[in-house]
Amino acid sequence: MEKAIRICSEEGIVHSLLALMKEKNYQEITIEEITDRARLVRRTFYRIFSSKQQVLQSALKEVEEQGRTLFENAVLRTPEDFCRLFFSFVGRHREFFQTLQQNQRLQPLLPDFQQWLTTVQKKGWLFLAEAPDPLLLDCAAAACWSVLCWWAQPGNSLTPQQAGQRLSEVLRKLTAKEEE
Repeated sequence: MEKAIRICSEEGIVHSLLALMKEKNYQEITIEEITDRARLVRRTFYRIFSSKQQVLQSALKEVEEQGRTLFENAVLRTPEDFCRLFFSFVGRHREFFQTLQQNQRLQPLLPDFQQWLTTVQKKGWLFLAEAPDPLLLDCAAAACWSVLCWWAQPGNSLTPQQAGQRLSEVLRKLTAKEEE
């Protein structure tokens, strides 16, 4: 019972922070506003989290775990396979990524994203060489990241499929073998 209450409180805190981030800048949000929105006392907040940054990290971890599961079970034979899967996933979380982008919280995630992408590559991007050049992998990560940040901009009306197609074009050029 106590564990269920903790989980419910944690979800309420995360949901409250994300809702507040849609209304105002992350830097301006206080713990008091989060707990008021979640209808919890500050003591409950601090039993679960040490800071609002930790709350945000909890939300990110949940999305990351969903992505990791999705990609672990995928067969990625072409850049198009990767792009289709990547943007179908981020498309389901578009509001979340847009909220992060709006609050300048997306860019600080780049190192984590590169690490995640390296893990995905170790699983096997069959369209990359067995042991791709680390620089090529970093460039692929940067391309994915750039398209994600561009797509998450408020007002961008591209569908996940269109954004995936754009990323696919970039990755295809990046991974193309030089013609002799």
